[in-house]
Amino acid sequence: MYRGEAMGYGAADSRIIQPMRGDADPMNRLTSLSRLLVRTCVIVALLLGLLLWGGVAGSLIHLHMLFGALLVLGLWAISVAALSLGRRIPLAIVGLAWGVLTLWLGVSQAGLLPGSGHWVIQVLHLLVGLIAAGLAEMIAGAVLRRA
Repeated sequence: MYRGEAMGYGAADSRIIQPMRGDADPMNRLTSLSRLLVRTCVIVALLLGLLLWGGVAGSLIHLHMLFGALLVLGLWAISVAALSLGRRIPLAIVGLAWGVLTLWLGVSQAGLLPGSGHWVIQVLHLLVGLIAAGLAEMIAGAVLRRA
């Protein structure tokens, strides 16, 4: 439904007809869905990561990596939406670069600082993933607030 229709004007009215909700815009819809994806993935990846860190579920590493990659895809989709709408451009560029860093660290962390100091890489990996989710939230908020 459009504002013009809600106010009693017909669709053929010469007034400018705007969508009633910001979600009707494809970029806002993409941002909302990507935000939901990021929120879901960060929770699942965090739970799986804690299980992996505790040594309980070593066989779930690939599932953990999948949810991490989906989180990054969500961050990238939100960043691209912000860039295409011209909103928070520097932050959106940081989001794209942070996604690359997050993927690289997630894939290569097993070979970084092996031995008793590997816990430093694990903590860094956790922080980088949480920052990726936080960036996605910040950028999505900027996109959806101006809808």
